[in-house]
Amino acid sequence: MARFRKRVDKTAVTLIAGLSVVAVLAVGFVIWLGFGKDIYTGVNINTFCREEGHRSVTVVLIDATDPFTPEQKERLIGELKRLRDNIPRFDRIVLYAIDSSNPEGAGQPLVSACNPGQASDADAFRENARIVADKYAKLFDAPFQTALEPVLASASQDRSPILEAIEHATVHTFDSLPERANVDKHLIIISDMLQNTSDLSFYKGAIPKFPVFKSTDAYTMHRPALEGVEVTVWEINRANRSRAESAIRRTEVARFWVDYFTAEGATLSPTYWDATKI
Repeated sequence: MARFRKRVDKTAVTLIAGLSVVAVLAVGFVIWLGFGKDIYTGVNINTFCREEGHRSVTVVLIDATDPFTPEQKERLIGELKRLRDNIPRFDRIVLYAIDSSNPEGAGQPLVSACNPGQASDADAFRENARIVADKYAKLFDAPFQTALEPVLASASQDRSPILEAIEHATVHTFDSLPERANVDKHLIIISDMLQNTSDLSFYKGAIPKFPVFKSTDAYTMHRPALEGVEVTVWEINRANRSRAESAIRRTEVARFWVDYFTAEGATLSPTYWDATKI
């Protein structure tokens, strides 16, 4: 007896096969969108800075014109490490020391580096977390630790050129950015903010009023690059401070700097003046 075979609808088979191919291609396209590009595209693999330009730059000015107490050193290291660890991946942090031995108030950066990313930033599909952690330790953490050594060993100096250091650090860092670059710019100043130079001193009588200072040649000569920069001050409570102890005097100091920063086009961070960190 002849067996009857089930007739297969060739049209249905073709349709199913076609849909399967489309599904595979769609999945492949999604995978390509998510994982097809190298995570380091547009990043210099030697410096780990973005080749097309930074998305954020953070400048830190540390006042080394007076020594830190052991407790202040510990807090300073802790706060700076937290700041460093929060720098977005492939973006830059630059550290300067306020130093009276330099005519410009600060010299070359103690460190200028981009964040290569930590182990927790590693992409599970495209990166090895151990290798990422090793790059972070060698290229970002070690230079950072070395940069702090001269600051932590600072001794008393006879001048505090804060204004000059702000000019030097911001002009050299922010003015070198491409014109109209869309960059988040941050300036953090770690200091008692007591300017003390022959042109401007907070130790000789009353704290100067900014409108008065603005009319002097000293103001004209020291113009920073603060347009669009977010400014934060971590106030250092110096152990040897004498004339600036009163709350009224500290308010006057803060008022001067608020007027100065806003006049130069800066914005003040939500926690602009913080006297609790150092």
